[in-house]
Amino acid sequence: MGRPRNAGVQLMPITHDATYIRITGDNTGDELRTYISDNSLTDPVVNDRNITFTARHLWFIPETINGVAVPAVLTDSNALYHFTNGARNYIGGTSTLNFTNVVYVISGGGRGYYGNCPGGVLNWTNCRYQILTSGGRTDFFNASARPNLTGAFSNVQFIADGQSYMHLFGSFAQPSDYSNLTLDIDGGCVFEYCSMSDSIFTPNFQRLYVDGGYCTFTRHTWLNPNWLVQRGAGVTKFIDPTKPSGWTGYAGAIAKVTEYFTHNLTAMDLAGQPIENLNVRLINNDTAVNEYDTTTDPAGEIAEQEVLTYKGATPAEYYADFTLKCWGYLYTFKSESRPFSTTGQPISETVTMLTDMTVTEPDSSIVAAYPFTVSLPGGSLKITGDNSTLQTVTAAELYDAVKLFSADNPAIVTRNGTDIDAGALDVELEYITLDGSIRTTGTVTLSNGSTVSGGIIDSTGDSFLSFKDIESWKIYATQSNANKDKSALANGSGIFRFNYAAGTTYYLRLVASGEQILKTITPVEAGETVVSLSSVALLGSIANAVSVVGKEVGETKVQASIAAQNTQT
Repeated sequence: MGRPRNAGVQLMPITHDATYIRITGDNTGDELRTYISDNSLTDPVVNDRNITFTARHLWFIPETINGVAVPAVLTDSNALYHFTNGARNYIGGTSTLNFTNVVYVISGGGRGYYGNCPGGVLNWTNCRYQILTSGGRTDFFNASARPNLTGAFSNVQFIADGQSYMHLFGSFAQPSDYSNLTLDIDGGCVFEYCSMSDSIFTPNFQRLYVDGGYCTFTRHTWLNPNWLVQRGAGVTKFIDPTKPSGWTGYAGAIAKVTEYFTHNLTAMDLAGQPIENLNVRLINNDTAVNEYDTTTDPAGEIAEQEVLTYKGATPAEYYADFTLKCWGYLYTFKSESRPFSTTGQPISETVTMLTDMTVTEPDSSIVAAYPFTVSLPGGSLKITGDNSTLQTVTAAELYDAVKLFSADNPAIVTRNGTDIDAGALDVELEYITLDGSIRTTGTVTLSNGSTVSGGIIDSTGDSFLSFKDIESWKIYATQSNANKDKSALANGSGIFRFNYAAGTTYYLRLVASGEQILKTITPVEAGETVVSLSSVALLGSIANAVSVVGKEVGETKVQASIAAQNTQT
């Protein structure tokens, strides 16, 4: 006899009449087979561990006895249940079938919407459910009843002929998980609120019917070269699908169909140690949208990511062109192509990051305490002192601070020695004395007494003269103006900025050690041109100055002599 769950409730766990065998309480397949034999029933028939139902139905409807709801539970293994000639199986409410290595077979004429199944819990492992009806339609569930099926399927085969449908339903609140499922169906299968993982769709499986809910198919294999989705009332999501050779694509009601492949990544340094808090970003190059933007954990791993490779919404598009970007404070920026294939497999990889040798201070806490701040107002790079006094900043310190600031962004600046390159950013220095040079295709603004010891190259000037061992300078457009010290283009003690034009000569009056020296300079390329008064250069400048002055003195004497003669005449 059965084992009732509720003490004090009078139960008859297994009963029968001319139409039904009713299961209530908690029973085993062995108890069911014993009951059938003990009652000398000719329908169903027991043969060893096999039970064949010809006319009587097997009913698993929970009953209320003395005000107590009693679910029906049947647990069985290594058995066969055969329903033929109109016999049916009814599951409802919280009724539960716990089956391991069990075969369910439906044969004979069609049943229409098979059974009246408003609910139930099916925990099936290593089982087969097979519809072998000779004509008409037979379904796994009553579609109109929309049953709230729960439980778990693992390594289960669903097999049906061409006139049958497999209606697989889950709960409206929680999708049912159909794991390790094989569908060998000549027609189609209807899904609602389902999640299927590690499933196999055989070549006979022709089409999906997604009636509602969010149906997810994870790591499934579908051997049909054309993946046909019909009805399309629900959302269909494929994750890591395995496609056959000659696969032609998605068809049918694809507006709500999406496809994703997963991406797993581990970041290591050159010593083989995991990198924590490394920034990892994957960009869809077709849409310019970030597929994900995340960081690595202490093991150097990112959480598994889903990468969109197909969307059926108009226009339907496949995506296979992606760029992976990885960066962190102590590491060089990495940007690589990741061509996820629409017919390929998910990517699992280890990325090795190179140490950024440009970083001079490895301790980020020291860099964070530098007496200036970095910000990006309006997309411009701004370096600010303490808003009262000038702060001397080296190019190395500036690079480290900007690198640390941009820990959640790819590299903003680069450094070559004392030269800072800000790309296309507008740069503002406020209360900053920069020991170095700075360049950008944007503009450089010096605010509140800020200075740059080296050069500045930006959109307003692509070149500059720098002066070595020179106290001050004046620059002229002509030699004559330089000789006469008139109409200077500029003067100062820092750099002289200009836009490079080939063959342009600048005439200089320089002051070094209190002495004035004339010098000419013709830049040969854009960028920095150093003006130096080394011993050789100084002697050359003096000789040139003497020659020029002597020439001008001679011209003056000749002109005076001519004027005197004209006066005498």
